[in-house]
Amino acid sequence: MDENLKMPVRIRPHHLEKLIEQSESFFFLRIHVLLEKQKDMTEPEREFWENFRDVLRQIFPEDSKIEIVKGLDDFCSKCPDQERCAKDVTIDKSDNSYIKRYGLGYGIYLKREIKKILRLNKGYERWWRRVRARISWKLPRCFALPSFSTL
Repeated sequence: MDENLKMPVRIRPHHLEKLIEQSESFFFLRIHVLLEKQKDMTEPEREFWENFRDVLRQIFPEDSKIEIVKGLDDFCSKCPDQERCAKDVTIDKSDNSYIKRYGLGYGIYLKREIKKILRLNKGYERWWRRVRARISWKLPRCFALPSFSTL
């Protein structure tokens, strides 16, 4: 398939900072270990993590296309808890907060464009230092599945 015809990976705004700035390789490694070692995982949990890994593979290249979307994204597509998240207005508020903080809009970007916008955004560096200072940040609800938290 022609690289220009690839569909963009759909990502909610609140997933951006953890996946792009925190380093998707961190998550990829954790998920790889999880899938290899966790034998008592339910089928829906396994499908969720396999999908998560597959989506991460798609956004590794700097020229990968990412569509910033409202509502459920490609990571959420196999989540066993997606119905609850779809109704949770605090998640939508979080998404809107990230859009304002980053100075992004909904739409399609190259990964490298998003990273540049995040770094150039006024106040972002100060905010990011605060996040790094609290490196024991809470994992998103989807990471609270028992299989992920046992690693």
